Amino acid sequence: MSGPIPVSATFLGRQFNFERAEVRADLTALDVDMDLVNFVKAPGQSATGSGIVEFLDNGGADISELRIDGSDLEVLGEFSLDHAGRVISASFPTVRRGSDTDFSLELNAPAGELPTYRIAGRSVDASRIFSDNEGAEESVPPPEGDQDIPPASVDVRVESVVMREEMALRDVTFRFALEENERLVDFYLDGDGPGDGVIVGRFTEEDAVRRITITSDQAGGFVEAFTGFPSLTGGEISVEATFDSDSSDEVLETEEDYSGIVRITDFTVVDQPFMARLFSAGSLDGPLRLLQNEGIPFTELEAPFVARGGQVRFEEGHASGAAMGLSFEGMIDRDSDTIDISGSMVPLFGINSMLGALPLVGDILVSKEGEGIIGLTYQARGDLDEPDVVVNPLSMLTPGIFRRIFEFGGAPEQFEDANLTPTQSVSDDTSISVPSQTE
Repeated sequence: MSGPIPVSATFLGRQFNFERAEVRADLTALDVDMDLVNFVKAPGQSATGSGIVEFLDNGGADISELRIDGSDLEVLGEFSLDHAGRVISASFPTVRRGSDTDFSLELNAPAGELPTYRIAGRSVDASRIFSDNEGAEESVPPPEGDQDIPPASVDVRVESVVMREEMALRDVTFRFALEENERLVDFYLDGDGPGDGVIVGRFTEEDAVRRITITSDQAGGFVEAFTGFPSLTGGEISVEATFDSDSSDEVLETEEDYSGIVRITDFTVVDQPFMARLFSAGSLDGPLRLLQNEGIPFTELEAPFVARGGQVRFEEGHASGAAMGLSFEGMIDRDSDTIDISGSMVPLFGINSMLGALPLVGDILVSKEGEGIIGLTYQARGDLDEPDVVVNPLSMLTPGIFRRIFEFGGAPEQFEDANLTPTQSVSDDTSISVPSQTE
């Protein structure tokens, strides 16, 4: 919150020993940006505020009958400050903005204890979190640098949580708690949606290892709501994230914030531009036609990952179905919106991988889970939305274990500041590059 606030006030008291003040303010120039609930007021948007201040003997103050009115916002409530000006309690029975923000807020933050927030009501707008600032006013720039989340316990019980345009969770119960250094100590989620699905999230801690598991019986809606990827339909999904012990008695040598695995079963990928470019580069006309029509069915996907900040590194990921198999590993960096992923594409995976079941011979011919006897190696590198795609056609001629010779490289061994440029072909004779272009 920033910006000048012209204020007029009437003070009541004796001499300079004020007991009470009636305050009115012009909030038009005020700039408010609360991404967690997408509560934004841009400078220049007309708004007024009023309230009554009671000055306490201990140096604190109680602010009551607080009212903020604007063209599409309304806030009613009260709060208390201690002698240092810190908010120690608050009650806002009405917080409204636009059509998607309508809730009440209670805060209890006694000194030395974890602040507790309780949100209840009709709707919370979380689209700023899940939609890459979709719907935010252009005049309000996104925060710069890492934004540390202060210690707090948050309890949310609302009828709707808006995640993206026309995508929301319903009848949501959600809570989490963070201690110092953003250490997660509690997580709970129950809700309906997106679509006809049900979403469940739980937190466990055992032997100093903390774990979050989130499941949904509508993988397509889940993936689109949380990532914006619209090309997956049907299926069930499970996302597991593990946070290692951070005891002061134990020195951790790992560099990631957390690690985990994504599992999706019985889903279909339809009309996906990135996969279409891969198939086109590899001259896989059959899978391309299938993708552009009824879609490519997969029976399972597993994607082990480690993450730090906005960077996610996948290791030995694979997806398989009767028509297609894929392996993948590499890095996605949401901070710089870049990607560096490589792996193999295996057409007719059901038939192609049958020899992989044979002892010893299968390991040589197939080599990796998600691959088959015949396949193409590929790499996607550069801008996350429009990466450059390179496919090596010579890898089609080499069985499993020997195909490693033609791979473009595995996952980066360390997290780093990504500045990925378009991939250069190994040579003009051995690779086909599909440059980035507008789909």
